[in-house]
Amino acid sequence: DVFQAHLDCKAIFGHKLFDSWSENRRLGWVDFLFNLGRAKAMEFKNTMRHVHLGQWSQVEMHLRASKWFGQVERRGPRTVAMICREEWPYA
Repeated sequence: DVFQAHLDCKAIFGHKLFDSWSENRRLGWVDFLFNLGRAKAMEFKNTMRHVHLGQWSQVEMHLRASKWFGQVERRGPRTVAMICREEWPYA
């Protein structure tokens, strides 16, 4: 559920890092974890490495190239916009 996805985000990224992000970025990651689950999300090793380095253009490149992105149709571009560019795609 959404609450578990939020807890998973804090476990994966650490409370300090996760809480330092904008609301849009945090919501994007919660959406991603809600969709994939923690175990599948952890398979995005290169993506996660770039997250911890703050390399958001690289994060975007890896997410857009993933099988997940091709499978989730409209959700992919919206989630990536939230995570990588801190945009709110529902305006």
